[in-house]
This record gives sequence, structure tokens and C-alpha cells, in this order.
Amino acid sequence: MHRSALKFIKVAITYLDFNSEPQLTNLILSHVFALKTCRRYSMTLRRIITKLLIRVGSAKVRFATAKEHLSLVTYVERARRKKQNVKERAKLLALMGKK
Repeated sequence: MHRSALKFIKVAITYLDFNSEPQLTNLILSHVFALKTCRRYSMTLRRIITKLLIRVGSAKVRFATAKEHLSLVTYVERARRKKQNVKERAKLLALMGKK
């Protein structure tokens, strides 16, 4: 039951309008982290957090996240930046003619 609800939230984030309803970030994160077995769905949670980071920004996600879950948000944010830096570096090396 929880898994299908989390997957629905993951897809719904794409279509929600966070500008007209700013409390959606708080609502989503509070309910996602309220699960007793939230560690069981860590990959789905990471994808939800990644989508929220892209849609609303790091500051709003950090503000809406409880203190005990900030480490997960930090980890996801760092992994996303690292992946982005690798892509940018590969593009720059390709422009310079190096592999």
C-alpha cells in the first residue's frame, strides 16, 4: 500500500503547481516521512526528494523537512550536484578535444 502511494506521489509531483499552492511541499514531505517504515522505501524517497529539489529548490525542501531527515536531503542534493558536475565536465572535455 505504501509503495504504490509513494510511486503515485513521485509521478504527481511532475504535475502539481507549487507556485499557487506553496504548502504542498510541507504536506508531501510530512506525510512521506511519517511512514513507520520510510527506510524501506529509500530509493523511492530519494527520487521524490530529487524531484522536489528540481521543482521548488533546495531552500524550500530543507525548510519543509524535519530535522532528523535533513541528512537524507543533504545526501540527495550532494549526489545530484556530483552527477551534474560529471556531465558538465564531460561536455567541457569534449569541447576541448579530450576524453
